[in-house]
Amino acid sequence: YIKLEPSKEGYYSYFDLLDEVRGKYITELDSDDYWDVDYLKTLCAVAEEKKADIVAAGSYYVMDDGVSKELKKGAIPKAFDDPEIAAMGNDLFDFYNTFSTVWGKLISTEFYMENLKYIYDRPFFSYGGDTLTALRMLQVARSCVCVEKPLYFYRNRMSSTSKVNQYYNRELHLAHDAVFREGLRLVKSWNKNTLSVILVIPVA
Repeated sequence: YIKLEPSKEGYYSYFDLLDEVRGKYITELDSDDYWDVDYLKTLCAVAEEKKADIVAAGSYYVMDDGVSKELKKGAIPKAFDDPEIAAMGNDLFDFYNTFSTVWGKLISTEFYMENLKYIYDRPFFSYGGDTLTALRMLQVARSCVCVEKPLYFYRNRMSSTSKVNQYYNRELHLAHDAVFREGLRLVKSWNKNTLSVILVIPVA
């Protein structure tokens, strides 16, 4: 694995990171999260079978208040195979919870490298950057497969910056606006049929 260290300003350079990548797939793990023991094996097998640009796993949330930890059910992606884009609204909550971050995704290195400049040619905020990245990836992906099983565990700290500063924060509101606009771009790109059906497969 490659450990990505932040700069003095607290930013991460994925361009520098990808110079070191030699594998067929890329996946990310936040420093305080963890994977299920079958995470890599399951997602790699699906990626090989389906030849997908992106394979997404379901997730659990680990609620951490600094004293105790509680495991809560997170997002398990549901099938989206209706040709009418408006039908996605029926399962928007599950879709957003699955694709609001880059964590829990196995991404083809070739696809990532081909689209790297577009994916990161976006506004940068202290909040919502992973959501913007995930939406950009979906805009240019040719295929995406979801695994109907929670394999990624998010640590949700109640003392995190996003929790403490979620009100009266101008940058946070600008980030929300940017996420909304990227979502619109995604819907428009799907209406042009650039992305295959998002398949969801059950995994025992």
